[in-house]
Amino acid sequence: MTKIVPIETDAKEAELIIGDDDDENDNVDVAGTELETIDSSPQNALAVPNALKRYLNELRRYPLMTREEERETAIKAFENDDLEARQKLVTSNLRLVVKIAMGYRRAHMQMLDLIQEGNAGLVQAVNRFNPYREVKLSTYSAWWIRAYILKFLMDNKSLVRMGTTDAQRRLFFKLRSEAQKLYARTQKFDAKVLAEKIGVEPQDVIDMEQRFSKGDLSLDAPVGNSTNEDTGLRHMDTLSSEADDPEMSYEKRQIIQLIRKEIVEIEKQLNERDLYIFQQRILADPPVTLQEIGTKFGVTRERARQLESLV
Repeated sequence: MTKIVPIETDAKEAELIIGDDDDENDNVDVAGTELETIDSSPQNALAVPNALKRYLNELRRYPLMTREEERETAIKAFENDDLEARQKLVTSNLRLVVKIAMGYRRAHMQMLDLIQEGNAGLVQAVNRFNPYREVKLSTYSAWWIRAYILKFLMDNKSLVRMGTTDAQRRLFFKLRSEAQKLYARTQKFDAKVLAEKIGVEPQDVIDMEQRFSKGDLSLDAPVGNSTNEDTGLRHMDTLSSEADDPEMSYEKRQIIQLIRKEIVEIEKQLNERDLYIFQQRILADPPVTLQEIGTKFGVTRERARQLESLV
């Protein structure tokens, strides 16, 4: 029986199509890791899904551009807002997207998803590229391609949204590597040390580590050995309610009603000036200032303070 090699071993075939752009590698570490050398036998060819294989073959239609051609085309796109020139820049750099996406293939099984997100980043880079800044398009594009791929990985890591704060984004990209380095030195996980290293709070480290170590859990999933979906205990059934106890809620309503009655009786006994101070200074939120009271009744700020104390 023919053995099908996992998808993550398709690097050799992709490398043959992408080629080795030494000029580009002089400026940017494209994939972060070297492409693996693997057996290119027909057995390994089975590892590449048909859709991905067709896409890689399609890349051969678009030739690479020389540095001079790229600069001329980029200037045309930048100065004249030429869509055809921008399209040419995009298609000539599609190999770069694949090469960068290969570096993240273990983080996400569907390579085409990574390539699709990387292509969106490439389009963004081409639209923003300024050829007069003496920076190669491949160098500039690599940052946008990685950013789009990493954003995609972060959004699809869990059903629960991650990376909504700067601290979470730093932890998402750095926690695992820093934790491995720390464990190699101390043989333990220290949230405080990691927090100082990454620049976040220790509780943020603990929360993110729990997210990494535990998968998503449906609230409708049965608890323990319960397998009967109709009568079994679900995780939702074990959640505590944040609502007040009915008896406590009733007591609170009764106390509030009593306080309101007392306030009404107090207001009946106050003159116009004291009533204003009572309502606008003591009960109001925010209260009026003593200066405002003094101005209204023609007294000094100190006298207004004395009147407030008498009320």
